[in-house]
Formats: sequence, structure tokens, C-alpha cells
Amino acid sequence: MEAGTTEEIIGAYVDELAGQKGGSLELVPLLKENHPLYKDRSTNQAIRIKGYILSKFELCGLSETALPIVLEELQSGHSSYLIAAAAKALRGSGKVSAKFSKYLDAAYKNIRYADDAISFESISLEWPLKNPTTAVEEISKTRKWLDIQLASLKNSSCCDGTIDRFENLSVLKKPVDLKKLKNMIMEDQDGNSISFGEFFSGKPSIVAFFYTRCNNPAKCSLTVTRMAYLQQLIRSENLSQKVNIALVSYDPEYDTAEKMRSYSSNRGFEFDSNCKALRTDPELFDSVKDYFTLNVNYSPVIVNQHSIEFFLLDSKGRINASQKRIQWNDENVIKQVKQLTRKFSPLAFLGSVWAPFVSILIAFFPKCPICWAAYMSMFGISGLTTLRYTPWLKYVFIGLLAINIAVITWRAVKRNYYIPLVFCLLGVLIMISSMGFEPWKPGVYSGAALIFIGSLLNSLSIRILSSPNPSILS
Repeated sequence: MEAGTTEEIIGAYVDELAGQKGGSLELVPLLKENHPLYKDRSTNQAIRIKGYILSKFELCGLSETALPIVLEELQSGHSSYLIAAAAKALRGSGKVSAKFSKYLDAAYKNIRYADDAISFESISLEWPLKNPTTAVEEISKTRKWLDIQLASLKNSSCCDGTIDRFENLSVLKKPVDLKKLKNMIMEDQDGNSISFGEFFSGKPSIVAFFYTRCNNPAKCSLTVTRMAYLQQLIRSENLSQKVNIALVSYDPEYDTAEKMRSYSSNRGFEFDSNCKALRTDPELFDSVKDYFTLNVNYSPVIVNQHSIEFFLLDSKGRINASQKRIQWNDENVIKQVKQLTRKFSPLAFLGSVWAPFVSILIAFFPKCPICWAAYMSMFGISGLTTLRYTPWLKYVFIGLLAINIAVITWRAVKRNYYIPLVFCLLGVLIMISSMGFEPWKPGVYSGAALIFIGSLLNSLSIRILSSPNPSILS
């Protein structure tokens, strides 16, 4: 099946596959929104073709790979033809789940005031309709079918686990490489230019796709509204500076910066340096489609169909996880974002252990020839002549101490949290003042201990220190 194939040929081919053993699996690729079959067709033509294919699963059996497409139409569809077709298709499932009910409820809510008479006797529109039905009628039939199936569940197989997999983020074992997208220039809602690699590198990112001419309130409009809500959750978890959030347009030729800003702002999305609406050069959008494997297709002038598409990128801009077709679960997203922000970073690790390490060196650095003898004796080194006492080393540690204080001061100003700095400065004053008195060791060790405590406090998160139930995973 290729672009431009007539509806009559498509209908005959679908009827033939539906009557064959194993034909169900061959029908699934034809449902993908990015299939060439839908290219350059009107939205109504795309709906008729997809709906007719969906309706055949009632007879030939609904495969697991087609189930999320059916559930998406029930949850987010607004075409009576597609919703009715999805309800029919669900009756072809060999596995049942009580969770089907919520999708049927959503479908009824979406279509009850916009239903229409339809027919699946032919892929083409023929009047008068043969064996007419409606979406509400098909939903009702599927409810009755589901009740019967659930009543005999002991003799049936259940697919709750399968639905759970569709409803949760799909985490990739190996992130997809950026390839040629890294240098692609994008435009944000203010008309500013920024490269893909520049915005999506350095921290994890949340990405969802939309377009402003979408007339399905349960898809793009809801997607942006839910992204605005997720944005608030991110802030409540103190993650707003650790993650980027981006809305990317399916329709970059029409969606200007001003239109993206207005559409997103009206749905509660707030913009800052980490939260943007973005569009590419229209001629380069195919590269974005390929990278994200987007389920979207176009008529000559507009998007003719698309699915719900949500992604998490790692700090290198690579796809880490995705959620397609079914609306994402905010709690699962927050959990995955936290995992991404906790990924091991050598520089971050060195930054967190630097201050305590310097304090330990200062506290235990041998400060006289007798101390050198004690340390060498402790480690089994015989004779002082193997390592001469070098007084100049103390200046090295004074330099390290100065660097340590500078780092703690910088971090205190950045976080507006000065308790660690107070401990360290107090420790330094005690150490310096004790050097002119005998015995000097208690003062030096006490000062070093205070520096160590201050350095340790400096390496911890403010959230850990202020939380009634502290956790190291802040």
C-alpha cells in the first residue's frame, strides 16, 4: 500500500487480509499514522481508512500490538467513526481486562454529544447507509461483551499486565544517539534561535509534541494543559532547575513563535529559560520525525492525523524513555526524572567530596617530625631517613584550605545558606589563633574538626537538612 492508492483498492486489500489466517498482524502496520498510505489525504479520508481497518479486528482478532492504538482512540478520539471502530475492535481481543471499562467510559464522554450515524459495510461513503450504527451503540455492545467476559474470567486470560505496560513509560535499554539533530537550529516562542544540542544538553528534558490547529481537545490541547500541570509538579519537587521542558510543534510552517506562545500560555504553560515551545525549519522537520519516530502524517495543507507522543531525554539529548498513544502518568514521569537527575557525574562527585577530603587532609597531615615518625611507624615504615620532614608542604595545605573556603563561600552565596561557611570560618580562626600557643595541637585539631563539619554540611542538599524525614536521595 502506497500513497495515492484508491480507497476501493485499500478496502479490497483490507477485506482480503481480514479473511486470512494471521491477517490481523498484517493489518497493524496500516494503522500507523506515519504510514505512506495516509500521505496527502484529507483528514476525513484518513479517518475512513483507519476506521475501516480497525473495525475488521472484531472478526479477525485484535493483536496485542494493535491494542494501544484501539485504547488511544477510545481515550482521546473525537470522531464517531473511529470511536465506533475502536469499540468494535476491542471485542476481538482474546484477552480481557477490567481496565477496558475506563477507556469505554472516556469514549462515551468524548462522543455522547457529537455522535453520528455510520456504517462499516464499505470503506466508501454510500447513501443510504447499510446496517447503520453509532459510536454510542458500539460502546454499549462492547460494555455488554466485557461484562460477560469478566464474569467468566476464570476461564479467560487477563491482560492487565499488558495494559500496565502501555500506560507506563517505556524506558530504553540503550538511548538513541542524537546523530544529525545536534546542530539543528530551532526557534522558541519569543522568536529566539537555539540549537537542538544547546537546549537539550546539560540536563534531562521532557518533550511533548503538539500543533495549534489541532481540533481534538483530548489530544494537543489536553497535552499542553497536562504539560503545564507537570511543570508545576516539577517545581513542587524542586526539580525546575534540573530539567528542561519543551513543547515541539508538528506544524512548524504554520505555528509561528507568536502562535505557539499564545496557544501554550492560554493552557497554563509558563515560559522561562528551561521551559520553551519550539519549532524547526519546516524543511528540516523530517529529521525530527525520524529521530523521535513520530506518528504523524499530513494532507497538502495540515496535519491529517497524529497520536499522543511524550518523551524523556537524558542530559545528552538522547531519548531515554517514551510514552505514546496513552496519556502519561505524572507520578511515573516524576520518578523517572528523578532517576535521570541522579545519574552519576564524575565532576559532580568530585565537587561533593572535595571539601570534606581537604578537611581530612588538614586534620591528619603530619605537622612536625615527631608526627612523621608516628605515621611511618603506624604504616610499618622504619627509619626517618627514608622520608625527610618537609615544612614547605604545610603551605600546600594552606593553599588547599583557602580554595576550600572559597568554594564553600561561593556555594553559600548561591544557595543562600551560610551555616557551613560559619563552621569553616570558625575552624580556620581557631586553627590560626592556636598556632601561637602551647600546646597547639588541641586547637588545630578542634579547628580542623569544625572545618570538616562545615564541609560535610556544605556537601549535603538543603532539602536533606530541612526535611523532617531526611533522605540522601534528594
